[in-house]
Amino acid sequence: MTPVVTDDLTGKYASCLEKQGHEGRMRRFLIAIAAVVAASSVHSETVQHDPTTVYALPFKSGSCVYVFMTYDESVHVGDHRFAVDFAVPIGTQVLAARDGVVSGTGAAPRSPNDEPGTTRGDYVWVRHRDGTVATYLHLRHNGAAVALGQAVKAGQLLGYSGCTGHCTAGMLHFQVSTPMPPGDDYKTFPTVFKIAKDSVEFLQSNRCYLVP
Repeated sequence: MTPVVTDDLTGKYASCLEKQGHEGRMRRFLIAIAAVVAASSVHSETVQHDPTTVYALPFKSGSCVYVFMTYDESVHVGDHRFAVDFAVPIGTQVLAARDGVVSGTGAAPRSPNDEPGTTRGDYVWVRHRDGTVATYLHLRHNGAAVALGQAVKAGQLLGYSGCTGHCTAGMLHFQVSTPMPPGDDYKTFPTVFKIAKDSVEFLQSNRCYLVP
């Protein structure tokens, strides 16, 4: 039995699947939405992430990107489970997936004397109007192309992919979470991506996506 979800959820996104005759996909989409809404209780009173928000794939239109890790896989566990890892060549343009304001950029230490695990790589944080923060991680060293406090629009260049921090090849780690305090006391949220003109979905592992 398909769980009951709000009219806003069904009206805004499920209809596009129904129009395409994908009743099975629509049912799976609604079940997934209901599950993640139940699992994603608000972590902070000031952060109210709308699960119907649609994110753009953070790469140039027409490019093909490979997703190799998504939810509840490997290190994506617990409150940090809603993250997506893309395999992309080093130097790939990384674009904003949603409008916001740059709330942080960082450069990973490059000294050979750095202790293992002391850095997770170069990053850009973008804070959204609902208080959530998108993390774009493992950028090229000094690969950020934006500055702290800069307003950005979806599709705007943020930086260039790399392999800083814990990685073995060019990649981008993407997640949306509560604000990022020191340490790991934050909670991620599931993100729905636009994958075609009239199609949205939670990204799947071991699959290539053509950026619309």
